[in-house]
This record gives sequence, structure tokens and C-alpha cells, in this order.
Amino acid sequence: MTIRDYLSELRLEILRNDTIDNKYDDDRVLYRILNNQRSLWLKNEMNKGRSIEDNIKQTINGLEVEVVDASTFPLIDTKYRVLRTLDIIPKTIERLHSDTITQVRNSNLISEKYNYTHRDKFVFSGNGRFNKDDVFATLYNQHIYIKIPKDSPAIAMLTHISVEGVFEDPKEPYMYTKAARSKVYDVLDEEYPLSLSMWNYIKGAILQSDFKVITNIPQTNTVHNSEVQ
Repeated sequence: MTIRDYLSELRLEILRNDTIDNKYDDDRVLYRILNNQRSLWLKNEMNKGRSIEDNIKQTINGLEVEVVDASTFPLIDTKYRVLRTLDIIPKTIERLHSDTITQVRNSNLISEKYNYTHRDKFVFSGNGRFNKDDVFATLYNQHIYIKIPKDSPAIAMLTHISVEGVFEDPKEPYMYTKAARSKVYDVLDEEYPLSLSMWNYIKGAILQSDFKVITNIPQTNTVHNSEVQ
């Protein structure tokens, strides 16, 4: 189902239950409510050790990378080079001790995925006897960094990568596509990463929630037909 499909169904349920006034029947408000509940539900499920289903993952293709110094401060030159994405990576849903980047690879579909690791381990990755020729990636300061062995020709050949993950705002990954630059493009027509089983749970949670707390709008502003004089 598309984002618009979920918003339309949520709108019908809310108005049917006479939860809020029609003037708050706005896609931006409804999307924020939907997305907040999705993020909360997924975070709780993943923190319980549940596996990450394919239908909630999104892939950003064709992210351009550049060779940069490994220093995190411009005035310090470390003489070590790594690759970094030019564009920032949208925020992922945070788990207890990690982000939710599930895969980093060359934008060639049949390429092998890189070894993705936490930033703290990234410093020591590739120093072992059996992994010294491997490629490692990490997320730091909203960019993907890639460490490639110095004598590997891949550091000059790699120009674009693909990043797969579970993102807080599913609309953001779509904005990296060519279609998003079109004047007629509407992100609400894109697929919303959510299974039907999750949707049934989330919809129920939304309808039972206190809208005054979630959206900072009056919980009930309607006049019922029975109250009309």
C-alpha cells in the first residue's frame, strides 16, 4: 500500500469514530501520527530481538562517495584516506546499542555487501590476519564511511554505493531518486514500508491514543447529530 492509501484509511477511521474535527484532517498531521506510531512499534520490536523483515527495509541507491582524510577535524591531517558519502544518510530507527543500517554495498546489484560495523569497532576493523583485505563501512555524523585496504584498486574504482536500512521517516529515502526531482512527483504515491499485520496493530494504537497529547490539538471538537437543536 502507498503512503496515501494508509493516510486515507486512517482518515476514514478517525472521522468514523468522530475523534477529531475535520479541520485537522490534514495529510501532514496524519502522517506524523502514523510515522510516530510506526517508529515506536518497530523500535520496541527490534529491541526485543525480533528479526528485521524485508518489507520494512528501504534502499537508497547511487550514493556518490569521495575520498577524504580520516580526520574528523579539518585542521588535522592524518594521512589516512577513507571514502565518504557526499549526501547525508536519513536517520534510522535506533536500537539499544546500534542503528538500523542493514547493508552497505556497491551499487552493482550482484556485488557482495561490505562489512558494516559500529563506529567504535571501525577503528580496529581490518587489522586481523584473515580480514585485512576486507572492506568495512560505518555510519558517522550522518555519513557512511568506507575503509578499503591502501593497496586495493577498489578505492579508485568505487564511486557509488547503496545503503539499505530501516529509516525513521520513510519519505526521506525516496527523495534521493531521480523521480523526486520531477515537478509532478508526489512522495505520497510511494510504497509505505509496513506489513498489514503491523498496520492493524498501529491503527488500533492510534485510534486508542490521546490525540491531544500526540498532535497538540483538541481531542473532540465535533457536534454530534443528536446534539443539533
